[in-house]
Amino acid sequence: MTVRFLPNQFYGSLEDCRQGGVFDISKLQATAPEREVREHMHVDAHVVPVLSGTYRHQLPDARRPSQQRQAAHHTHPAGADAGNA
Repeated sequence: MTVRFLPNQFYGSLEDCRQGGVFDISKLQATAPEREVREHMHVDAHVVPVLSGTYRHQLPDARRPSQQRQAAHHTHPAGADAGNA
């Protein structure tokens, strides 16, 4: 069963958010252990700049997870399913 996340919902906490026009800029902190991340989808498109640590992501069609480290970014289209990495 796929978890459906609305804007600013994810596996963590919202630390700050600014809104302007059609864009929101949010500071989010992932807090869930990797083993708790399940297949999910986000209703909004978003870009994830990786400021520290490692960000793992896997789309359903991918053979293996994508892994980005600090100073990278990940673009996620609205409505795309994301697997657990």
